[in-house]
Amino acid sequence: MDTLEPTDSSARLRRAMFLSIMVYMIWVLFFAPQQQLQTVSDVPNDLDQQTQELPQQIDEDPTVKTEPKKASSTVIPSHFEDFSDENIRSNVSSQNGAINSVSLKKFPELPKNNPWWSWIMGGEGDWEPYIPGEEQFPISSGNGSLILAGSGRPAVDEAYNITKNNSGVVAMGSSGGVTIQKNYQKTSDPYIYKVDVTFTNNTNKSQDIWIGISDTLKEDAGRFYDELRPQFYADGIETYTDLAGLDENPEVVSNAPYWFGLGSRYFFVAASEFRTEEEDAESKFSHVEARSFGEKRYGSVAHFKEPLAANTKESVSLNLYIGPKELDRLSAMSDTWGQAVDFGFFGFFSRVLLFILKIIYAGVANWGAAIILLTVVVKVIFYPMTQKAFESGRKMQLLQPKLNEIKEIYKDDKMLQSQETMKIFKENNVSPLGGCLPTFIQMPVWFALYNALLYSVELYNSSFLYLQDLTSPDPYGILPVMYGILMYASQSLMRPAPQGEVSEQQAMMMKMMKFMTIMFTFFMFTFPSGLVIYFCCNMLLSTLQQVLIKKRLEGSMLVPVSEQG
Repeated sequence: MDTLEPTDSSARLRRAMFLSIMVYMIWVLFFAPQQQLQTVSDVPNDLDQQTQELPQQIDEDPTVKTEPKKASSTVIPSHFEDFSDENIRSNVSSQNGAINSVSLKKFPELPKNNPWWSWIMGGEGDWEPYIPGEEQFPISSGNGSLILAGSGRPAVDEAYNITKNNSGVVAMGSSGGVTIQKNYQKTSDPYIYKVDVTFTNNTNKSQDIWIGISDTLKEDAGRFYDELRPQFYADGIETYTDLAGLDENPEVVSNAPYWFGLGSRYFFVAASEFRTEEEDAESKFSHVEARSFGEKRYGSVAHFKEPLAANTKESVSLNLYIGPKELDRLSAMSDTWGQAVDFGFFGFFSRVLLFILKIIYAGVANWGAAIILLTVVVKVIFYPMTQKAFESGRKMQLLQPKLNEIKEIYKDDKMLQSQETMKIFKENNVSPLGGCLPTFIQMPVWFALYNALLYSVELYNSSFLYLQDLTSPDPYGILPVMYGILMYASQSLMRPAPQGEVSEQQAMMMKMMKFMTIMFTFFMFTFPSGLVIYFCCNMLLSTLQQVLIKKRLEGSMLVPVSEQG
């Protein structure tokens, strides 16, 4: 009589919950794109060629309306201008007059995770659980283009003449008869750069103009978005993980973008219009798209609302952000910039939990310890609710013999059987959903905490005990095995003790619980170790809580059914 045996209704709810979680986790593990550990490819730089062609600017004569001349071109050597500061190392290249080869000086590249089971299957040499990365994180490759600009169809093959002056770097080029000038300047913000782009239409017809950001991207990107992907915020945030369809059909969002560029799990490069007027000032952009530029180059492109009329100019000032997805920094810029940290459906709860986690970290100065203490805080908050769930389960267990008797007596009259069952519940102040409802209420918090730990750059390059990187799996496999042991212990404690012959439903439930233990333990080998620390601590506290509540409920004052009148 000390076990908590579920009724049919609660068993169905728990079974549905377990099956839903299992289907989701199987899809994530086996069908979602797999995670890659590096952010940019070691791709060859197209600027290794000795010369590039710069199209000749068209002489402007307002009295003569002719098509642009195509007879000659200026051949210039490929060249670079340094655009580095205390936060980034980068160049402005004569290829497209864009910033490329960007590395973040204050963020080392994460060590490559090398778990022992992968090393056994195909590793070489002595086993190293972590293989060190570069001292500076490479956010953009040599083929990166920050900022692209042009007329007509977006392309990346125009050459520019670039010069450096006291205020920054100036790039001059042309596209389809439209002269383009880009001025790159630093600002007081460590990761924001001001870019002024001026288009001059030298032809006798209007020209469509656009601005974009692109790079050579790896084709595979996993559920953790460690790879750069086209990303922008127009009508909500959009991230295009699958690049295959963009080769033929660009993904178009018919809203003006608040910002657009390339983003990964922790970093991104993005541009937005710089406006000195009120926030609701009309945008110069009409829509944004994610598209292919050829040669495995992909990016985001914002198109101007109005074509550039013949023999006219159009200028736009941009804020170019190159750096980490720090929630506080981005939210201070604007609400839309803050949405770059995409916590998903339960984003509000994720932000609250991240705020609490930061407060704890300020006191302990270690993210691993902060995760453990945050788990304790969450468990304390939900302790009263969990206690009520156990009490409800206890009462349901005591009433189970009477409920089974009612089922047998009224097996041919389902309506009367339901009425008598509800009468028993009312007389004993029991809710058939009392044991499951607290679990469903806590699920948003669990998912929110999962995303907060998974997508917060604050945990980047953090270590704890033997773990060098809390954002990658445990290469030793210690935490996943610990989780499996704790989950088995918890289920053993909660497993109903046989009372006579075990029903088919009980047997199915016990088999499902064993299967879930194996399945969830297997999942832990693929999760970031920071998350597994949370799961292990949560499971340990839950098991201890079960023991304490079970002892407290011993000698329950509920009168056994056998003694009822």
